[in-house]
Amino acid sequence: MTLDKLSRGDHFIIERVVIREQEVRRRLVDMGFHSGIAGKVVRTAPLGDPIAVRLLGYDVSLRKDEASGVVVKRDGRGKTGNHKQQGRRT
Repeated sequence: MTLDKLSRGDHFIIERVVIREQEVRRRLVDMGFHSGIAGKVVRTAPLGDPIAVRLLGYDVSLRKDEASGVVVKRDGRGKTGNHKQQGRRT
């Protein structure tokens, strides 16, 4: 599953970044998009673009095409969980 398929409030764990554009991929990695990092979708624009996610203690806005290059898995907390380890490697 990719990040662009998640909804507001969904918690996720990053599996990998598969964006072909090296500059965009490097920028995401520099901002903390690494395998094993937990995050949460905090906002989506009315038309779904951009999407804001929280990881490592800060919010990042991504275009939908960038989010489609981030492979994630749901972490099982659902939409209402409050996990103290959010943003840390698991």
